[in-house]
Amino acid sequence: MTFNDILALTLDFEGGFSGHSDDRSGTTMHGITSNTLRIIAQLAPDLSLPAQVSKLTQKQAHLIYQRFYYEAPNIHLLHPAVQGVVFDMAVNHGPQKAIKILQRVCNLSGIVAIQKDGIIGPMTIRSVDRVYRAMGSLLVNAICDERVLFYQAICANDATQQICLHGWLRRANAFKRKGNYT
Repeated sequence: MTFNDILALTLDFEGGFSGHSDDRSGTTMHGITSNTLRIIAQLAPDLSLPAQVSKLTQKQAHLIYQRFYYEAPNIHLLHPAVQGVVFDMAVNHGPQKAIKILQRVCNLSGIVAIQKDGIIGPMTIRSVDRVYRAMGSLLVNAICDERVLFYQAICANDATQQICLHGWLRRANAFKRKGNYT
């Protein structure tokens, strides 16, 4: 999958403008929150981003996602088979949490033991490759399962988020693979 393919799947879940009153993220456009837009506009003035999230174009969201959610956290350096699910988690949970989930799953495999620091460096890249060679698409499915547990924990800790669970589970399971393709 190319980055554009990965982003298209993520944007299917993020949609356009959202102002759901129960969403703790607040108002979003293409999955970008107002707070995130403000921070990224300061970090990347070259993107010429709007002040209001409702005015964010899909092209601008694409640039934000590619630079800050795919390239900056080094998701693009991971095995191609896991890039989609890890990127989608980065968009939904933040890059550091997404990477910690990936690292946790790799550790749970029993094949590697890496620090769960939320950073994709050489050790995480090598470990993911090693675990993927041993497990194939079962690694992707294990990441999806760990993500489901994360969503369930959110709802267990905050009952107001229960309204989001069905959509979250659909999103997590959309990345599951059939068979053991390597």
